[in-house]
Amino acid sequence: MFKTRFIIPLLVFCLHLSAEQTPSAKPLLSPQEISTIEWGADQWINRYCTLMTPSQLQVVINMIYFLYAGSILEAPIKRAAVMAPRIAQAIRKKINKYDRSNIELAVLKALANKLLQYDTVNHDITLTLRVCETYLEQHEQSGELTGVMSALEGMKSHGQEALCTYANTHQKDITVGLKRSQQAHYSASQFFLIAGNTFAGLCSKMPLPCGSTQRELQRIDIATNIANQSTDYALDVIESSNSLSDHLIALTQVSKVVYAAYYNALYRFMATHIDKKFMTIMFDATGIIEERLLAQLLPNPTLLDTNTRNISLLIATIQNQERNTDA
Repeated sequence: MFKTRFIIPLLVFCLHLSAEQTPSAKPLLSPQEISTIEWGADQWINRYCTLMTPSQLQVVINMIYFLYAGSILEAPIKRAAVMAPRIAQAIRKKINKYDRSNIELAVLKALANKLLQYDTVNHDITLTLRVCETYLEQHEQSGELTGVMSALEGMKSHGQEALCTYANTHQKDITVGLKRSQQAHYSASQFFLIAGNTFAGLCSKMPLPCGSTQRELQRIDIATNIANQSTDYALDVIESSNSLSDHLIALTQVSKVVYAAYYNALYRFMATHIDKKFMTIMFDATGIIEERLLAQLLPNPTLLDTNTRNISLLIATIQNQERNTDA
């Protein structure tokens, strides 16, 4: 669960985790596309946020804050899900050959430790988003949050356009990935059909080319070989889907760009026009934070730069400041 004084560096910490395993790659969006998203966020401010009360704006920016945090961790979690079966397959092959797999085991251990970090933080973010959604549902019928719901729908619509732009731009690559996956599934299904019939025979009294004394050993040997081949085919199916997984990861990154643009735009607007007391975090994983405890300010976008190299020190600095304030 979130500890109150550690809420401020949450998003910074998410960026820290994400940056550690983000491979260098061609940018998903062009500078022009990013500018279009940022322009859309500014137009969204003028259309929706200028008409809201400070309390409504506080709800909106909290929702976007936690959506942004969740989108940051989603990509590295999905990357880890792709890496894990690859490493497991490498370990299995070495074990079958009686080779040492100490390097692969070390990599798998490091990945598991990193996933534990991701899972812990992501779980709390997920719980907090549920709290946000429950709050919206409870207040929607009263009409208190009509402007809030409209604003969030507007952001969702803009984000959907950005996702469609990416998908349409990469249509050919997606088609190649689908065809590769289709071929892998077809080959696997053909093998599994034969394997199923063979296992059925092994369960019956089918004749084997050996004496009765070795029959059970040969059944085990045949079954083991088929099982190993089945694993290979299954992993081929998983591997063929990796190109599609890459696109799914890319879509989460596009979502992150959208949430970042909206968070930055709304933060700037509120910092200029709204009392500071409405720029506090009002939710955590356990529920709504009591009004008298709303002292944790939302992080300034300038602290959320993914290119910040010394981000671990930044987290420690913020935490020390909070401890001094609590004291």
